[in-house]
Amino acid sequence: MSISVRQFSDDLGKPLDVDGKLTLNGKGTLAVGGNVTVNPLKLALHVKSDQLDASAFEPYFGDKLNVAVASVNLNANGDMTLAGSGKTLAATYKGDVSLSDVRMIDKLTNDRFAGWKLLGLSNMKVAYGERSTDVDAARVTFPNFYGRVVLDAQGKLNLRSVVAGDSGASQPVTKEKAADKTRAEAPPAVAQAKSGPPVNLRFGQLVLQDGRVT
Repeated sequence: MSISVRQFSDDLGKPLDVDGKLTLNGKGTLAVGGNVTVNPLKLALHVKSDQLDASAFEPYFGDKLNVAVASVNLNANGDMTLAGSGKTLAATYKGDVSLSDVRMIDKLTNDRFAGWKLLGLSNMKVAYGERSTDVDAARVTFPNFYGRVVLDAQGKLNLRSVVAGDSGASQPVTKEKAADKTRAEAPPAVAQAKSGPPVNLRFGQLVLQDGRVT
C-alpha cells in the first residue's frame, strides 16, 4: 500500500491532495485520487479498482451473515463524494461497478448458496442520505448466475436468513431449519432487524443469461 499526501498543514479545514494505491494478494489493485478535508469531513475522490479480491475483507463483516463469501472480485471506475458525520452523512458515486466470480457458501452445511460469473452495473449513479438510498444504473449485466432458494413450511424464503440476527446464532440458508422447540420459540431474525430508510432502484436495461435457481 502506498499513500501520498500533498499540501499538508495544521489547518484541518484545508483540503489535502491524496493519492493512494493498494495491491492485494499480488494481483488485485485499488487506486484512489482526489482531495480530503478533515474538518468538516469531506471527500471527493476518483476510485479505480481492478480485480480486487473483496473476499479478503470478509473477517470485518462475515459475522453479520449466515453465508461465507468464498470468492468475489471487485472492479470499479468512478467518482465518489462523502460529506458530513453521523446521521447527517451523505455520499454519492458515479461510474461503473462490477462483482465477478462470486461464490457464497452456507456456513453450517457448506452447500453452495449463490454465485455468478459477473454482475456489472454501467453508468451507475448512487446517492446515499439520511432519508433514502437511490441507485440508478443505465445497464445491468448478470450472466451465469446460480441461487438456491428454499421456501419453508411457514412460507418464508431463506433469503430472509442471509443476514444473521442480533443474537448472532447461525442458521442454515440452503436447508429448512429443524423444527425444534428452541428455534420454534425464537423470534425470526427479520423481526429483530430495525427498519431503515428506503432503497430506490432504477435500471435502464437488465440483461440476464444462463440463470439457474434450485
